[in-house]
Amino acid sequence: MTPVIFTTTDVPKAKQFDAWRGWFDSVFDVTIDDPVQGFCATSETWNFGYLGLSRVRAPQLHATRTAQLVRRNPIDHWNITVGHTRTLGEAGREHAIDIPAYAPFVVSLGRELASYREADERLQLYLSRDAFPDVTAVLERVEGRPLNDAMGKLLAEFVVLLARSASAFSG
Repeated sequence: MTPVIFTTTDVPKAKQFDAWRGWFDSVFDVTIDDPVQGFCATSETWNFGYLGLSRVRAPQLHATRTAQLVRRNPIDHWNITVGHTRTLGEAGREHAIDIPAYAPFVVSLGRELASYREADERLQLYLSRDAFPDVTAVLERVEGRPLNDAMGKLLAEFVVLLARSASAFSG
């Protein structure tokens, strides 16, 4: 199982952020404080059919998925994220989010989203909404909230294990 890898490592510093934005522009608008300083980042993505998994290592950024972007690219997958740093922003129906490091959280790409985070490595598990209709009610109830309980910790460990296993199969 070979991941799709995109990295700005070999791109000249002055063009790294534009390359990153170009890679993600159909899904997220990304902004940073100082693009001239460079933006050394890497994204690895594995496709498991109705599931996708990505590992993203990137500097501090602000990502948004506006109503315009949702209309332009109507992907509506669920996204379960486990990051190494705190995430702030808004998810779903203008619900403020404040997610501590290592706590998994759920957002829907079918709705507006804004997130801000420091430099981070994060894992993101994507579930096709159409392929998993039975979990919709559960995911909507927890959307934008840190999942700090025992089940949340189990979910985070599952996502980490899936990434470790996918990486092992890649070699």
